[in-house]
Amino acid sequence: KSTLDTHRLAAFKAGIQEVARVAKITEVCKPQHGVSKPVTNNFPKKNAYHKDDLLAELSSFQAERFNVGQHTFLLDKGNLKHILTRHHPAFWDGSIKPQQTFIPKSCNIEDLILIIKEVFNQNRGIILKNGTNMQYQVRGTVDGIKYVVGIKKGGGIRQFYIPIKE
Repeated sequence: KSTLDTHRLAAFKAGIQEVARVAKITEVCKPQHGVSKPVTNNFPKKNAYHKDDLLAELSSFQAERFNVGQHTFLLDKGNLKHILTRHHPAFWDGSIKPQQTFIPKSCNIEDLILIIKEVFNQNRGIILKNGTNMQYQVRGTVDGIKYVVGIKKGGGIRQFYIPIKE
C-alpha cells in the first residue's frame, strides 16, 4: 500500500491518462534504427508555463533529505527544477528526448516526495548496497504506476519519471 493520501489519489490517477497518451505516441514514433524524432504536436504546448509559476512553486521548497541506513540522499531545488521542467506538463520547458514522458499534471511536490519515499522503501536493499558512491536508478510501483528515481554519485536525486514501457 502506498503512502499517497486517498483524497489525492483520484485526481492523481486521472492525470495518468495524459501520460499514457503521450507514452503511446512516443512509442509509435520510435524508429527501428537510429535516433527517434517524436511528433511534437501531440505533446503539451511548448513553453506552456510561465517562469514565474515555476519560481513560485519552488520558492517555499526546502531541500528534502531521504535517509536509508547511514546514507542520505538529497532532492534540492536545482534537481527538483530539472525534474519539473523535464517531466511536469505545467512546468515543461519544451525540450523533447526520444522517450519523453510526463508525470500527471495533478502531481504536486508533496506527491512527488511521497512517491520517491515509497520507491526508496521498495528498493532499500539496493540502496543500502550502492549507497551514494555511484550513479544508479531504482524502480518502483506506487498505486499501480511505475516510476524511476535516478541517483547521482554523492546522493543527489536527479531523475524522477514514469518509464514508457518495461
